[in-house]
Amino acid sequence: MDAVDAERAVLLGLEHFATAAVFAATFPQRVLGLVAYEPRARDAWAPDYPWGYGPDVWSQEVDEVERSWGTVQAAQSWAQDVWPEALGDQARLCEFASFQRFGGGPGDALALYDVDWATDVREVLSAIRVPTQVISRSGVMDRGEPLAEGRFIANHVPGASFLALPGQRFWWKDDLATTIESYVTQLREEEEEFDRVLASILFTDIVGGTERAASIGDRAWRGLVEEHHTLVRGSLARY
Repeated sequence: MDAVDAERAVLLGLEHFATAAVFAATFPQRVLGLVAYEPRARDAWAPDYPWGYGPDVWSQEVDEVERSWGTVQAAQSWAQDVWPEALGDQARLCEFASFQRFGGGPGDALALYDVDWATDVREVLSAIRVPTQVISRSGVMDRGEPLAEGRFIANHVPGASFLALPGQRFWWKDDLATTIESYVTQLREEEEEFDRVLASILFTDIVGGTERAASIGDRAWRGLVEEHHTLVRGSLARY
């Protein structure tokens, strides 16, 4: 973001949205908003997270990835769950198999599965303090109740909104792009509106700064000032 002079961005987290969630919680001043599409806080089952996979089911998933990643057979299996309109369409299935191969080999996929299994961002959700929209598909069965996992995520992110779209889970559908574009437009309009209201400016200083700078030198002083700014900005974002 620094390299392209992007002060703030809207983050899009697709299913495994841990990176976007942690970034939003850690650097709220760099995030205009967060869109979480079919988000998962973790992949492993837990008593308080019934939408995760049990060890046996997960082991079967890993075996299938190792055996058939990047093949039409794997595409067919995925389509049964998330892309029913592609069933029987050989061209689409071949396209999806190619998509997997361009993403990496079976070893890369297995490494990613290991990371997913070990990831749990449930405790991060309450620390997210940026505008957030959670989007789920009404046709997705979350181990029983449709939309339940998405609602769980939205309920644990302060101020998050929840939106249900029709259909099965598959992220490159046109209605998703339209929905995200509408949300980003809303965020930018709100930002412009905020720019026209009364604002407060907080000035801070380090006590005895002149003497301290003289005693520790310019380089150390710059580091101390940067640390001071980080602490202040973090407190402002939190409160």
